[in-house]
Amino acid sequence: MTRLADSDGCRLYVESTGSGVPIVFVHEFAGDLRDWEEQVRFFGRRYRCITFNARGYPPSDVPTDVEQYSQAHAVEDIANVMRTSGWRVRTSSVSRWPANPRLIPKATSLTLTVTVSYELG
Repeated sequence: MTRLADSDGCRLYVESTGSGVPIVFVHEFAGDLRDWEEQVRFFGRRYRCITFNARGYPPSDVPTDVEQYSQAHAVEDIANVMRTSGWRVRTSSVSRWPANPRLIPKATSLTLTVTVSYELG
């Protein structure tokens, strides 16, 4: 299923595959939702896999105002993708590094941990 999620006036391109407990996949700086194809094929058999292109990555909107790009916007975008997927989400905190450093991907220089509370609707 394909849809657009609105996040602060920015339309985000979202794809959903499978059914069951949802998993949201977020791409890195130089990627897009296609980076997760193999994982979606595997996990989509048992889970609802949600992928999206972040703002600035077509077919999502590409804002021209640099103020529209920040880690805070990224967190809200992820939360809004979750909301449009039927979750009740409240973002509560953002930290620059995960609590468990073994979870930091080797290919990225920054990992955000977003603490959210949610309920499936």
